[in-house]
Amino acid sequence: MSSSSTSEQMSSCNCVDYFARNKSEKLKTLIAGGGVVLFLASCGGTQTSHNSTATKLDPDTAKRKISESQKALAEGNYQLARKSATESLSFCADKHLAYLCRGYAEYKLGLIQAAISDFDEACKSAPNDFQCFEYRAAAYQTIKRYRKAIADYKIALEKLPNERNVQSKLYGELGMCYLAFGELAEAQISLRRAIELVPNRATLYAALATADLHLAETDRCIKDASQAIALDTNNAQAYQVRSRAYGALAQTELSKSDELSARKLFAAELEREYK
Repeated sequence: MSSSSTSEQMSSCNCVDYFARNKSEKLKTLIAGGGVVLFLASCGGTQTSHNSTATKLDPDTAKRKISESQKALAEGNYQLARKSATESLSFCADKHLAYLCRGYAEYKLGLIQAAISDFDEACKSAPNDFQCFEYRAAAYQTIKRYRKAIADYKIALEKLPNERNVQSKLYGELGMCYLAFGELAEAQISLRRAIELVPNRATLYAALATADLHLAETDRCIKDASQAIALDTNNAQAYQVRSRAYGALAQTELSKSDELSARKLFAAELEREYK
């Protein structure tokens, strides 16, 4: 039996599909009579048993399972969303949405490597769907693989329809990655573009002020941080970076006042987090 026909016959089994996508895991092989190689899957079944029970393609069932997964995602039931998306893989020829839904559920469950694996498959299945690359970028960003996140956010922006809110979000996340990666000038460009598209997000101004500060653009830092505070008086980061900018200008009293505000707000955030 050729490797391609083996792959095709095994494709409808979810556990075999999992092993095929996760190269670090190995399928065990058994030598049967006549020199036939059988595969032992994660559930203990052989290739033959999987082939005999393989589910035929069923678009209606696949659509229903995907709808169940999407509904569960909207409700925050990520375990159910993952389960329904996994079940849909047995029934659909186009697995793009199944991988996307399952990957997002895994991302929310903190299963980042599994999520990236599913997003990889979604990107291959639907290379023009910006969300596949957006979600994979977010997963990379979570584990601080900023270079990969930056590359995926750029691809997502290239494929994105003309939607200002989503464009602003992606440019904002791209700017955050550049900032974390230490590419400050690129961070400024992306964050300013995000602000141009949607100018009322305090977190973007605070991040931009941080880039300004590290580039020793103190006046601009104070301006951007002040805008962040005008939009959100509880933005601790904005107070903190403005305090440092005031300090660099030897405006001691203003620096101390902002530092005190930042400390109080950071303390309040920690208290809320541990309640």
